[in-house]
Amino acid sequence: MADNGVTVWFTGMSGSGKSTLAHYVAARLQAAGRAVEIVDEDELMDRFGRGLGHSREDRDEAVRRMGWMCELLTRNHVVTIAAAVSPYRVVREELRRDIGHFVEIFTDCPVDVLVKRDVKGLYKKALAGELPHFTGITEPYEPPVAAEVVLDTGNETVEACAATVLQALHRNGFLTKQEQKVALFGHGPSAQKLARATAAAAAKEAKAAKTDVAKRREELTKKDARQRLIDEKRREKEEEQAKKEAERQKKEAELQRKEAERQQKEEARRRVVEERERKRAEAREKVAAKKAKEAEKRRLKAEREAARRQKAKEAAARKKEAARKKIEARKLAEAKKREQARQAAAKKKAAAQKAAEAKKQAAKKKAAKKPAKKKTAKKATKKKTAGQRAGSKKTAKKATKKKVAKKQPTKKTTKKKVAKKRGRR
Repeated sequence: MADNGVTVWFTGMSGSGKSTLAHYVAARLQAAGRAVEIVDEDELMDRFGRGLGHSREDRDEAVRRMGWMCELLTRNHVVTIAAAVSPYRVVREELRRDIGHFVEIFTDCPVDVLVKRDVKGLYKKALAGELPHFTGITEPYEPPVAAEVVLDTGNETVEACAATVLQALHRNGFLTKQEQKVALFGHGPSAQKLARATAAAAAKEAKAAKTDVAKRREELTKKDARQRLIDEKRREKEEEQAKKEAERQKKEAELQRKEAERQQKEEARRRVVEERERKRAEAREKVAAKKAKEAEKRRLKAEREAARRQKAKEAAARKKEAARKKIEARKLAEAKKREQARQAAAKKKAAAQKAAEAKKQAAKKKAAKKPAKKKTAKKATKKKTAGQRAGSKKTAKKATKKKVAKKQPTKKTTKKKVAKKRGRR
């Protein structure tokens, strides 16, 4: 497993020593004969960070691009050392799952030390609010909760931090014991002497550290007592404030309850008034609808009555017109009969005249043949015939007048007949 690649991911705020430690550890590992590549955030973003801004999504995308490159190198047995702020914990855990061989190094450093180290003055500008997207000041930084190594770069030297990193790589199986020694001390007797001296110094530092731990514990105990007293007073004050706040909230709740009751009563009254108005409106609508219905009935009745009267009037007019036409037809028929009778009488008279003329001519011819006596007798006969003919004409005229009188009804008779017919209808 020592020959396998690994990604050593340095994370921390700007100026905490990530790039310095990355280059130092890379040099030590190269001295031990391992293939090493450094992936620095600032250098990589100049080439692969186009189109990315300062939003959280863009920062996460930049970290994912670095992680993808580290995964390729690690897959090919390269010790890849990445130095990136990578402020969000979720993306770092995502890279740990994707890469597999992953060692997280947290370079922890106080903000006051970072401000002192800052040559460009970025922290001062961020603290003054001039830089809106500065991680750790105006933007959040989420420190690791399960990093393999946590380095106090504000108090420890670069060499001590590098030794801690190399020890962690050996502990996790990514460096052999020999590679760790070579990386720390180099080759040959001088390296062994340096290793022994380093071991002695480490033992001395461990003893001093134990003493410091005891002193710190004592100081912490005193601080804890003072802190407990302060906490007790603070708790009492907070309890008193909480009690006052509870009373205030209780009063507010009571006021809100009363206000709610008042609003409910007003709402109930408003609903009663609205219901009353609604019923009145419904009653008015019913009355109006009833009146409209009655008016419509009256209108329809008037229309029907007018239609009936119009029909009766038209029927009477039709009857009157029919009676008038009937009378006219009867008059025309009577006139036609009278004309026919007159024409017949005229024809008869013409025929009689023609017959008389013929007789007269015959008599003339006969008289021309006979003697004078006969002429006298003839004249007498002629007078007699003329008298008979005149009498017959008078008789014929009287008969014609009687006949026409029988056929032509009087005005009184016609009115009686029309009245009888109307009564029947």
